[in-house]
Amino acid sequence: MVQHRPAVRLVGSGSPSAALSLSAPPPEPPPPSGPPTYVFPPHLHGSPLPNGQYQTEVRFTKTPGPWPPEQESKFDMWFDGDVQKEFMSRGFESPVNFDVKDPEPKHVSIRITTPPIEIATYVSFTFKSAKPIQVLKTDVSPRSEEPAKADR
Repeated sequence: MVQHRPAVRLVGSGSPSAALSLSAPPPEPPPPSGPPTYVFPPHLHGSPLPNGQYQTEVRFTKTPGPWPPEQESKFDMWFDGDVQKEFMSRGFESPVNFDVKDPEPKHVSIRITTPPIEIATYVSFTFKSAKPIQVLKTDVSPRSEEPAKADR
């Protein structure tokens, strides 16, 4: 009878005191240590539309965990061109309670008091414009600066 054993490998410098380690999948990341946040910087994507306009998506990855009941989200985006005042948002509980301001030309400020959907890995905003635009600068709160995630 043949017995199967897990693979064994030496970890360390190869010295006699090197430790043995069983090959196993990497450990799960630790659970979040605080309330969820949005990962900065956001992911940006622009594309043409069939009607000749353009759309630009600004996607903020969300760290896991339940959103505190009174926590609001604030998003500021500066563009190099004009965007339509109407936009689409995704990733928030319905109905979305929000306030939009344009404090200066080409700057959109969005305050949302509705929590993001708990299982959502990101929230996003899609803006339309008459020509291709670039996002020059963004800011978000609450925020964390973590390495990019695969879901971006």
